[in-house]
Amino acid sequence: LAEWLAPEREGSGVVLVDCRFPYEWAGGHIVGAINLYTTAQLRQHFFGPSAQRTPAVVFYCEFSSKRAPASLEFVRSEDRLRELHRYPLVRYPRLYIRLTCGAGAVHAARVRVDERRALHGREVGAHRELPQSAAAC
Repeated sequence: LAEWLAPEREGSGVVLVDCRFPYEWAGGHIVGAINLYTTAQLRQHFFGPSAQRTPAVVFYCEFSSKRAPASLEFVRSEDRLRELHRYPLVRYPRLYIRLTCGAGAVHAARVRVDERRALHGREVGAHRELPQSAAAC
């Protein structure tokens, strides 16, 4: 995951979907990730009028044991229905789940994290590299 999201690979088209709730997202998320946590949001992003194909989509949530797999399954099922005339081809053939302890594994992988904290009613964003020793699973 860290390799896919490295600064030199920016623009690679890999989409990282954070399936956590907005309050979890606001507490910090992987730089470049998008927050999609409902089926309506997933449908709009991946199949709406402005949807673009991507080389790979990686889903993650807190532990990647419920919300990320459910989101992946929804996108895969919706994709199959919409591309039935092209079976077995699909629009998004490379869907993945970040399995190693979900968001917690991000710390061990040394991925840049965007931390947003409310400060006197304002959102303040900061990016930092996490040391490899941080929060291992």
